[in-house]
Amino acid sequence: MRRRSASLALGLSAPLLAWACTSQSTSTSTSASTSGKPTPTPTAGWQSFAASGSNGLRAVRMLGPTTGYIVGANGTVLAYDGSNWNAMTSGTTANLNAVDSLSTGEALAAGDGGVILHYTGNWGAPSSPVTAHLRGIRFVSVNDAWACGDSGVLARLIAGSWAAVASGVTANLNGMSDLTSGDGCIVGDAGTAFDWLGTAWSLASPAVTRNLRASGRTGSSGAFEVGDSGTIVSRTSSSRVPVSSPSGSDLYGASFLDSNFGFAVGASGTILRFSNNAWSSDSSPTGNTLRGVSVISSRDAWAVGDGGVILHYH
Repeated sequence: MRRRSASLALGLSAPLLAWACTSQSTSTSTSASTSGKPTPTPTAGWQSFAASGSNGLRAVRMLGPTTGYIVGANGTVLAYDGSNWNAMTSGTTANLNAVDSLSTGEALAAGDGGVILHYTGNWGAPSSPVTAHLRGIRFVSVNDAWACGDSGVLARLIAGSWAAVASGVTANLNGMSDLTSGDGCIVGDAGTAFDWLGTAWSLASPAVTRNLRASGRTGSSGAFEVGDSGTIVSRTSSSRVPVSSPSGSDLYGASFLDSNFGFAVGASGTILRFSNNAWSSDSSPTGNTLRGVSVISSRDAWAVGDGGVILHYH
């Protein structure tokens, strides 16, 4: 279905939270050893970590295998140092629903009540132009970023200040993919979707009527958008097409390495894998709802969710 145009941004506290491995689901394959005999090779699997806290975790953003951020309820912010997740002082008690980062020295988070946080060595709260709950936030570049949220709210960071931008819709905007200088997308209730054209957002013709919760780019102009009742939409530069889903569970997070590998996560610990041009269900070590996922490589990813759950795929 073709789109119709409507043109219209590491100072750690003491490691109060440490995460310990509790279980792992793996299988093995065989590979030839130097002696010519088959040698068992562990296959990557999802590993569960037990948290010392119980705050729900809403989003995760990994910059690489040793650096990343997690945000969640009651102002929770965690930073990864390659071994442990360490609590940071956020300066807010608001629920934080989204996080993005360009480097270990700069990150953004957004949450309830229009809260926006900016990390440049310490977390601070710049003036926010909105009061609606924010659900997504992404950098375009160092000095350019967008946030989206309830009731069609959009806000943009330009020249160091945030300003509200009219979206033209009143639907809740629930998630935002990575943004580049000319590509990206926002998804929301009742199949609402926008495409980033580099200078403006273009409202797309909806491919589904169910609520969409998250979007993950798969490469140049490609993305998957996921949502309620296992909804998955394949998005290209010219169309959005619903695709068959192996699950009927609500999906809340999605992240992709490229056009051939990634994950979507959701209710009751649901984990869906995309590889070899097909979706399948992955074994999950938790029954807690998963809210966010971030893929680093085909053997490294993180997912977070309710009850402080953190999962590591490796």
